[in-house]
Amino acid sequence: MMFREKSRLNIMNNYFPFLAIETSAKVCSTALLINEKEYYEMNFNKSHIHSEKLIYCIDELLKKSGLDKKDLKSIAVSNGPGSFTGLRIGLATAKALSQALDIPIIPVPTFQAMAFYISQFLNEGEIFYIISKANLGEYYSANFISKYNSYEMVKEVTIINDEKLEEIKKENRIFGSYTGFYENPTAISIAWWAYFYGKDLLTSDIDYLEPNYIKKFVIKVKK
Repeated sequence: MMFREKSRLNIMNNYFPFLAIETSAKVCSTALLINEKEYYEMNFNKSHIHSEKLIYCIDELLKKSGLDKKDLKSIAVSNGPGSFTGLRIGLATAKALSQALDIPIIPVPTFQAMAFYISQFLNEGEIFYIISKANLGEYYSANFISKYNSYEMVKEVTIINDEKLEEIKKENRIFGSYTGFYENPTAISIAWWAYFYGKDLLTSDIDYLEPNYIKKFVIKVKK
């Protein structure tokens, strides 16, 4: 897919080729951007497979591209909200590669990456929501408007309940894993957001880099 916004001079050109990782939802997804026109993507649409397939996907993309891990210049990783386990697997893998290869990470806000991708298919000024299931009776929700071949965030990601969801459903267009087009984010949307907007988030200080869970992360202990 070629994005309609092409004129921006982007510092991310200095960070090609870069790897993108998306593990916040059901799909285990990776993408490798060689440059603005060439990329590779690999997805596994199966639950609870991230820990098994993520490294495999990365290795396969590198083989297909003819590159080695040491050729990577940066890593973009989906940073949430989403599955607690999935986010931890994705970020842990990104951190390991960042440390081993001495390259920076771009932590990508998952819903904003989704909004950017979705906005390429919408008319100017269309209002839409991205809503994904968080827990029983709870949902992650964010509100956007398509603008200038991109998006503007109207309301940041928050937790809503069933009652609020029913209210939103009455008059609004919804995307995300709850319902609608583009149910699961993929690594290519993470990659394109990182390319256009990730320069300010590039970091090599990975020790305190954590997923944006939105919900409070609680470790469950069996009694």
